[in-house]
Amino acid sequence: MKTKSPILAAILSIVIVGLGQIYLGLWMRGIILFIAAIVVAFFTAGTFIFFPMFIACGDAYICARKMNAGASLEEVNNRAFNF
Repeated sequence: MKTKSPILAAILSIVIVGLGQIYLGLWMRGIILFIAAIVVAFFTAGTFIFFPMFIACGDAYICARKMNAGASLEEVNNRAFNF
């Protein structure tokens, strides 16, 4: 399995919420986080947009570390969030 950079995954999730998860191959997780960020931004007039961004950033970093340690894509994806 090719290793993925946890730092790059985290940075991608800061740039666009969920992009780090998509980089790791966790497509559905990334799309759900992106939609959640849009909903939060809409209902809070953008006030709390940093909340889903930080969740996605931390989740992408931890998922990448677990995948690099040998966890399968299914093992990482079966947990709600990896905190």
